[in-house]
Amino acid sequence: MEYDVIRVIALLMIVMVHVSAYVVIFFPETDEVEWLVGNFFNGLARAGVPMFVMLSGALLLKEDKPFDAEQFYKRNFLTMVLLTIVWMTLYGLFYAVGLPMLEGKAVVSSNFWQYL
Repeated sequence: MEYDVIRVIALLMIVMVHVSAYVVIFFPETDEVEWLVGNFFNGLARAGVPMFVMLSGALLLKEDKPFDAEQFYKRNFLTMVLLTIVWMTLYGLFYAVGLPMLEGKAVVSSNFWQYL
């Protein structure tokens, strides 16, 4: 039950980061109240991502079972690395090929490596 509360709070904080970042970007003058409020909430909500990381660690490390580092690295870590590489490739293709095609621009293959 406690994990669900942490998950909801972290999720709301991530949403708050995205909303307040919009305010900070579009009100760049530091003497405006909107920018100060947006920057305050943006900084306050930055703890959302570390909360998700700590929650993942708490759920991976079960108290009733001893932690086997070799099994963790073989099963979880390598899967995360592989998924990261796949997503980086997909995002690189999207930004180097997909967006130029949607905008009617020429696709330059050398742009792919700058987005990885």
